[in-house]
Amino acid sequence: MKTKWFRILYVFLIAFVASVMPFTVGCLYAVFTPLLMFAVPYYLKERNIRRYLINGIVIFLLSFVMVNLLYTGMQVSVPQPHLSAQQENATLSNGTVEPFGVSTTGYYNFSVVYTNVGPVQPSDIELRLNVDEVISETTQAYPMTGDTSGPPSNGWRFWRNLSLPEGFYYFNFTAIHTSDRTTEVETVKSFGPRNAPWTTYASGLALFNLVIITFPFTLYLVIVGMYWWAGKARTMRGPARAPSDEGGGGFECTNCGAEVSATATRCHRCGAVFDEEEPVVRAKKVEKGRETEFEEESAAAKKKGEQ
Repeated sequence: MKTKWFRILYVFLIAFVASVMPFTVGCLYAVFTPLLMFAVPYYLKERNIRRYLINGIVIFLLSFVMVNLLYTGMQVSVPQPHLSAQQENATLSNGTVEPFGVSTTGYYNFSVVYTNVGPVQPSDIELRLNVDEVISETTQAYPMTGDTSGPPSNGWRFWRNLSLPEGFYYFNFTAIHTSDRTTEVETVKSFGPRNAPWTTYASGLALFNLVIITFPFTLYLVIVGMYWWAGKARTMRGPARAPSDEGGGGFECTNCGAEVSATATRCHRCGAVFDEEEPVVRAKKVEKGRETEFEEESAAAKKKGEQ
């Protein structure tokens, strides 16, 4: 690593890329994210397991914050919905809520149009408004009032006025057969009304987004664990370092290939701890140096005596 700021920069960039992957590559983010988190530091010659774990924690936290911000921003910026659905002869259309934003009176008008080309009487059908509150995880079903004066093929408009406190709401409409209580046609759920502060939606989405990013980071821990075990296995198979061919009293770490000094007990790059065999190797190297020094002194004394 060049500087600590360089490391902070690439960790932040990885977190940013990891946070946008769910919106770009879909489910593949669960595989691409852990590979990216491991491959980039490895390419930059990062070998320390502790730093891999620290990087993972930082990226996990940053990604969670970014994903939550992105999802919340997307949620609160959706336009006012107009729900519709069709099943055989029955159709629900123009399902909406007014106002879609904060109501000055505290009341919200939900409405939908029911159309049926078959022989249907007002007593044959019941329209329901379903309102889900995300944070409290509650669902309420409300019967709706309708104008059924004309034929169903021209459309019957149903409505329901509700007073809703601030919250994170979804709503949809269901047409039910009154005879057997089965569902005839139902719209999808849609966000609304938007009657709460931005922080309410962020807190409501937090658990969902936490689940989204947990799996890729779990896979990342598996990859780091496998890398650690592979390095430990190499260390157990042989000495943690070997004499360097370049000389100068240095040694080459057999775990990552880094050049280390003769007195080092740990590799400065990968953190490998040198085993007990190394003091013997070092002692032999020192002994050899002393023998060379003794031979030089003897030769000098001999030469002086001859003179």
